Amino acid sequence: MGYQLGIDIGTANTVVAISDGDWPQVLTVAGGPSIPTVLYFPPTGTLSFGRAASRRALTDPARATEGFARRVGDSSPIMIGGGAYAPEGLVTRFLERVITVAAETRGSDPDQVVVTFPTSWNARRRELFSEALERLNVRDIRVSAAPAAEARGAVLARRAASRTPGRSTDLVAVYDFGAGTCETAVLSVTDYGAEVVGSPTGLAHTGGVDLDTLLLEHVLSAAGPAAAGLDRSDPATVTALGRLRHEVVAAKETLAADDEASVPVTLPGVFAWVTLRREEVE
Repeated sequence: MGYQLGIDIGTANTVVAISDGDWPQVLTVAGGPSIPTVLYFPPTGTLSFGRAASRRALTDPARATEGFARRVGDSSPIMIGGGAYAPEGLVTRFLERVITVAAETRGSDPDQVVVTFPTSWNARRRELFSEALERLNVRDIRVSAAPAAEARGAVLARRAASRTPGRSTDLVAVYDFGAGTCETAVLSVTDYGAEVVGSPTGLAHTGGVDLDTLLLEHVLSAAGPAAAGLDRSDPATVTALGRLRHEVVAAKETLAADDEASVPVTLPGVFAWVTLRREEVE
């Protein structure tokens, strides 16, 4: 029996779901239920993605890239290891690895793959994203794109528990605060399916990674003048800031269950502890 894959490629993480006739389930791919949306280009050898790429990025950030999915449509290239890459080309390379590994995990190729994109994207960004999917080298697997809100609507329409008894049409508000964007949309859900009504709205560059950047700057400021005044073009500083960003993100996640979290600031010529509090994040 065949199966289908749904892929939500996010700014920070990508999730793969599988459906083989039953309710869709998240598929564990490359070591976890979500895959860091990261690519690493080694000097020689095979391109790395996901967790492996994220680990290598800590020690060699110049050869790694993340956040490329939300730059689809940006005419400025992304510089990696001295080379220039279009964001759409990086999306193609990343999805090729995800689909290949997912198929290997399952033991056979899917009948179909659907990849979501932000519902508020304009026509040009949608077109470039679809072209990126057309360039995928994944044998004869059929791959298509779908707005994220419509994909959620398709799932809601299949689930009787999500419908209001006695009502022919439900209006469902969708709010998605992701790593790269903040989006809202309204879905009309009926017995015949779901569709987006009105005009979906998105705030570009307003997401979790932007909050992480603000928190990183806050921590650097709290660590003292020496930390705030470091030369950020220095390779050693770039590597250390990458590690510090991971510490800040971990502290932010800790604050979901605790009132405060300490962040070790280890930079060239600087060592300090900075305490983040939940009210500061809020």
